[in-house]
Amino acid sequence: MRCNTAHAKAYAALAHRYARRLSSPRQPAWKTGAALGITRPVRIEKRDLTQRTLSHAVA
Repeated sequence: MRCNTAHAKAYAALAHRYARRLSSPRQPAWKTGAALGITRPVRIEKRDLTQRTLSHAVA
């Protein structure tokens, strides 16, 4: 018996369905944020979260 992680088993079982997506170039987090409409900082309590911080959290 071979020992694998759950991620390795899922990849072996399903990766062929998503091969095109998995081999495509990565999109920078700021582009993902812009596509989702993250265009200005947000204040949460006493902290301002920048667009960059929010975009990285989403990614």
